[in-house]
Amino acid sequence: MKLNLLLFTLFLILLFFYPKNDTYLGPIAIAENATASLHNLSADPNPFLEITGTILNYENGEGTITENNFWTGDKTTIGTIEENGNFNIPLDQDFFTTVKKKMAAEEKDVPKGGVLNYHRVNTVFTCDSEGFGYKNTTEHINDSISVITYPRYAETNQAAFKNGESIILKLPLLYLTDKQGDSHSLLYAASTPELAAWMRSSGVGDINTGYYLEWIFVENAATVQGVCAIPTITKNGEEYTNTTNTDLELQAGWNIIKHDITDVYTSTEGQTKAEMTRISVISELPKDLKWFAINQEY
Repeated sequence: MKLNLLLFTLFLILLFFYPKNDTYLGPIAIAENATASLHNLSADPNPFLEITGTILNYENGEGTITENNFWTGDKTTIGTIEENGNFNIPLDQDFFTTVKKKMAAEEKDVPKGGVLNYHRVNTVFTCDSEGFGYKNTTEHINDSISVITYPRYAETNQAAFKNGESIILKLPLLYLTDKQGDSHSLLYAASTPELAAWMRSSGVGDINTGYYLEWIFVENAATVQGVCAIPTITKNGEEYTNTTNTDLELQAGWNIIKHDITDVYTSTEGQTKAEMTRISVISELPKDLKWFAINQEY
């Protein structure tokens, strides 16, 4: 009898206090068919406002970080360097508009036959394997989602894009320029000096495990998921597969891209080449990140 009375009392309490047609989550009730999501509480939708750090091997005193015009050599200051190597680069939050104006102004300096084009998400993050009788195919799932197949090396080399036509802009090469206006070296963000030097050489030469970072600006939010596996032969005829896994959720505005070389192939002659690279978006700088000044003439 007492048990029945207790259960009936509990039922009345639940009927009175428990919110109907809702799922109770502590002090918050979410409608039964609603989608629950987490939000960044920051009022700024793109929190990357600047890049700061300390250059480990900097020796040229106070100076500036400049963008050097490829066609004319003109220098534009985009950051500052202190004598101890501390630097600051404010990130232009309207970078796309700035670049559009700059490209319009530079068109007159482009040699005859040269063309200035914007890169797109689906042309930057790609297996890039057309040619030799092979042509990439694109399947449009809907207005915003497409799947591109790169058959030259393997039919399984595919990438799925959402808003793949979104324009993408990379932070330009960062020239370290002294007070006299001379640019002695370039700034790179990497886990090791060897990787920074490899970046300066445009990926030529040996490589070790570790990571390097890039800053990119995206016109509209976009996603990329794909695999690119390329059979490769070393100078002495050894075969291995160079695989890149890309998984990106890009927000409109600035993004930090991490290229993580997790495995390398070592040939019998001691050459080391990237065997597995994972490309992802990160929300904050790794604690072991280092900044290196690499000579222009490298």
